Amino acid sequence: SVVFLPEHRLFSHQMKSVFLCPSFPKISFGVHGMTEPKKTASLEETSAPSEVHPATESQIHAQIEPVTESTPLDTVFLIVSLLALLYVFLIGVGLIEDSFKLMAGGYVSTLFKSIANPLVGLMIGMCATALLQSSSTTTSIVVGLVAGGGLSVPTAIPIVMGANIGTSVTNTLVSMGHAGNREEFRRAFAGATVHDFFNVLSVAILLPLEVMFGFIQKTSAWMTTLLVGSGGTSFKSPLKMLLKPVIHAVLHVDKGKIKAASLGKPVTGSYLKGGIFQGTGFSDQLIGGVVVFIGALITVLALFSIVKLMKRFMEARAAHYLKLALEKNAYASLGMGVVATVMVQSSSITTSTLVPLVGVGLVSLEAIFPLTLGANIGTTATALIASLGGSTQAGLQVALCHLIFNIFGILIWFPLPFMRRVPLRMATTLGDWVSEKRWLAIVYIAVVFFLIPLTIILLGRALS
Repeated sequence: SVVFLPEHRLFSHQMKSVFLCPSFPKISFGVHGMTEPKKTASLEETSAPSEVHPATESQIHAQIEPVTESTPLDTVFLIVSLLALLYVFLIGVGLIEDSFKLMAGGYVSTLFKSIANPLVGLMIGMCATALLQSSSTTTSIVVGLVAGGGLSVPTAIPIVMGANIGTSVTNTLVSMGHAGNREEFRRAFAGATVHDFFNVLSVAILLPLEVMFGFIQKTSAWMTTLLVGSGGTSFKSPLKMLLKPVIHAVLHVDKGKIKAASLGKPVTGSYLKGGIFQGTGFSDQLIGGVVVFIGALITVLALFSIVKLMKRFMEARAAHYLKLALEKNAYASLGMGVVATVMVQSSSITTSTLVPLVGVGLVSLEAIFPLTLGANIGTTATALIASLGGSTQAGLQVALCHLIFNIFGILIWFPLPFMRRVPLRMATTLGDWVSEKRWLAIVYIAVVFFLIPLTIILLGRALS
């Protein structure tokens, strides 16, 4: 039969018919119908004409996006398996973080001495957090220094900004687990470093403005007067309560000693508080190095297993619903990032969990970006809630500075689509480069998180 269509719809109809019937011979469509193709000496002469059926939208989507049917029991098994592997994965990440704390605990205290200028303060916060693998620990040290008179609030603000950048080293390290697959590594590294670029871009704008006008300090001082005396509380993360017994059985670091040393108090002995290595007589650096290897091995093995299961999970309908939930509303995703990070009390856990999702292609880079920003907000909640009942206003003001910095960063880079594309494009470009030359990933981590900060700190102290 011949279907007469308006001229502007002919191309669409032709493409649908050809797509659904690949063996259909070429036909010249005109405004008033169709004509037979010219006879040419080609393989098309030997092809038998196929009957054309009207193309419906459901048929087209079925051709483009086939859905593999799976039973509810299969889906439940996949989800339970993924959660179990995620638990093992987070144990590996926790061991890596604590081993870094153990190895660097004795040296971090020297970083907080003689902060010459805001740039040096920024690098100190960045380097300390990369070594301690925890922005919360860095922030708590800063709070103690401000409360004890060792730092002023204006000096502490750049350190808090640096802590925001340093904390993203964990998910960048996690992305290395995808290095065996070029395409997965490209997506995973972009998903990890979009956090880096957002923080760096926010600092590039907000730090000079803070130095010139002090708007974060003034805003936090005003908010402190409103909130002081309102009473504080504490919140224990259910996830950390599940992870800590296993991690502490292997390695239990005395964070109190690390904070005390950073505050200038005399500390003697090992920073090891418990675990299987206690009493062995080995140095903190040796124990930390061994546990880093163990944690990295657990993380990589769990990550490989997660990736394989996620590829199966992508064939289930549940993956389609998860993708819709994450990509439907960016502001809702931002709120999910806040809530998730408040619950687990660690932005590193939230962002590191997102990296495999991007790596296997389950969600897009654009979908995880608001979740990452929400994690930046959520990581300030623990210190903020606890500081409300503190004896001094310094802790509350520093916690508020951290929150205000993240809010202003989001207001700059998130609401407007053309601004949002800047960190996304930077992360995508870096992911492309690193997937072609994978050694660049190691260079990036070493240079950005350690070499540049340490060089600027040493130069700043030498010049002062």
